[in-house]
Amino acid sequence: MKIGFVDCMTNHADVFELATKAASEVSPNVSLQRFTAPDVLKVPVCAKKLLAGGADVALAFLNLDEEDADSFQLLLERSIDVELATEKFVFFCVVGRDEYRTEEQMMKVAERRLKAFIDLIVKLELNPSAVSSQIGSEINPDLAGLSAGMNAIFGGPKEEEGTPASIVPEQASSIFGEGGSGKSLF
Repeated sequence: MKIGFVDCMTNHADVFELATKAASEVSPNVSLQRFTAPDVLKVPVCAKKLLAGGADVALAFLNLDEEDADSFQLLLERSIDVELATEKFVFFCVVGRDEYRTEEQMMKVAERRLKAFIDLIVKLELNPSAVSSQIGSEINPDLAGLSAGMNAIFGGPKEEEGTPASIVPEQASSIFGEGGSGKSLF
């Protein structure tokens, strides 16, 4: 199985080696093909190129902050177009810039999330009934972005003692215009 891995020049660190390691831990039959987008808005085009080039699924890894909410919403919309055109999935593994203070902390969060996403992708592609059997079960917090987009990214679970916490939901809601000025993205 080939996963098209899209990252972005604006990310704070290169996590491709972590993704490759996670893929080998999940399944020896998984390989990654990389394409680095010059900016966040080019991610769907890069994913489409990888999918057209033989990748079975695309996984984009991004570092985002609150200011990227509009761009991320556009990415989600454009990725649906890519999925419909290629009949293949595009997943987004995001580490919010408020979730870490150092590159080492970011790499720990990224490694955990990448492994969770790659595990889900392998199950989805090679054993879809394994995904179906999880209906009604508690979802891995590292996959929270699947259900609630940016709210899950910026309002997710707190990190362990000694590491920065994600911003609180009240702050996350301002991204979406709830309870304050601005229009909701959802």
